[in-house]
Amino acid sequence: EMSRRLGAGGVLLGARSRNSVRQPQLRLLSLGRCRCTGNQEVIAYQRVAGRKGEWDILRQNPSASASVQVTRVKEVERGEKGGAAAGPGATTPISPSFFDHVSPAAARAAAEAAFLPKGYPESVGPNFLPYCKWQFVAMSSGSITGVLSMQALLYAVGVGAGSVALAAAINWVLKDGLGQLGGVLYGARYGDSFDLDPKRHRLLSTAALQAATLLEVLTPAVPHLFLLLASVSNIGKNISWLASSATRAQMHNSFALWGNLGDITAKITSQSIAASLVGTALGILVSKVTGDHFTSVLIAFLPLSAINLYATFRTCDLVQINTLNLQRGERLIASMLDRGSPISPAQVAAEEVFVRPYVSEFTVPLLLDLPLASLGEMCGDTLKDTVEQRHYCQAERYYLAVVRDRAGKEGSPSVALWFDDRASSHDQVAGFTHACALRRRLGESGWAGDDAGAIRATHVDTAGKAAAEIEAAGWNLQTVALSNTAAPVFVPS
Repeated sequence: EMSRRLGAGGVLLGARSRNSVRQPQLRLLSLGRCRCTGNQEVIAYQRVAGRKGEWDILRQNPSASASVQVTRVKEVERGEKGGAAAGPGATTPISPSFFDHVSPAAARAAAEAAFLPKGYPESVGPNFLPYCKWQFVAMSSGSITGVLSMQALLYAVGVGAGSVALAAAINWVLKDGLGQLGGVLYGARYGDSFDLDPKRHRLLSTAALQAATLLEVLTPAVPHLFLLLASVSNIGKNISWLASSATRAQMHNSFALWGNLGDITAKITSQSIAASLVGTALGILVSKVTGDHFTSVLIAFLPLSAINLYATFRTCDLVQINTLNLQRGERLIASMLDRGSPISPAQVAAEEVFVRPYVSEFTVPLLLDLPLASLGEMCGDTLKDTVEQRHYCQAERYYLAVVRDRAGKEGSPSVALWFDDRASSHDQVAGFTHACALRRRLGESGWAGDDAGAIRATHVDTAGKAAAEIEAAGWNLQTVALSNTAAPVFVPS
């Protein structure tokens, strides 16, 4: 039995995975009525993305003026100050000032987000943490020996003795250390985005590498800024290497028709090594021509950098990824709504943009995994109808709502989409298809019907049809990456 509590009156909320098998981490306790806290019935609850231990709870409270309310609460650890006194099921409402307070729990959550994969420990094997500990020891000791070897090399090439060689070694290692720190921070901030848009990040990685290399080329012009320029350059290089490595597997996988990802990766790596050897040889020849003249080096560098960027763009443009992200999903569903049948990954790849920002195929915005509390109390009844799926023609593992009054007044519609914690990838495709059809219906200039009618009509049109047709067109629906802020909705049974 887990040691965390949540909710007023003794409710412990059960966390479940997004697949079809439920894996409770926090449990619902029966207090005379199922799903109840006193006289408040829990309709649904959602973990707040990026905030460890915080939940949005949708409650039914007949005694209050607003019968359906959304409350944000925080889990209470056993033995925490105030936890024992509050008794079973202590509640910690989240006040506005909480978000301005950096607590040890928030710092720990930030560290876990930076260094542990999403869903840890359920998402990794049992030996992951011991592996990380020994890896940390190995990398740390290796870095120490690297500092010593660098100092020895500087002595060997005649930089000088004593403090001169040591100062040069410290400067060199500092720029490497700062660069590696920049790579870690970039990975923590954008790690979830690599799977969403690998082509864009692959191209950005090349741009970062060329910008970093340009800084190194400029360093001889301002030698007194060596540490600053070299550190910034190394940050760019580490960002480039991290993004390139993180996106390479998905791009290689697009070529593995026989499931031979390992073989393809090995062969591409061999090609890269051969290309690197050829490039090194040519670079030596170019350097002999340019000599140490700064202007000559810069003139030689700029066209070669442009060639590198263009070649990377062409490689990305040739890749046909057959899994769905937001852009590919919208283009695919739009084709189904317009033509009646889905287009292939090759046809979507020909239209896919990864240099300029993507502009949606639909005029009505889509709100994915929106925090329940962000809608405000005015949307309580709308959320209740949404969770109970009153406007569907059959039960689904996703929840759809039309939001018009997030600011407390009528306005242009948006479509909000949440997935149940049991939703499979096919459920996600079904929900996304329904949401896109609803957005198309609401965006029609002549549409004058009610929102509930639009939800039901588009559900009738799309229910049970999307996944089979999409897979028949050559798409792989085992993995669907629509958003990097996965916040499923839990509905007590």
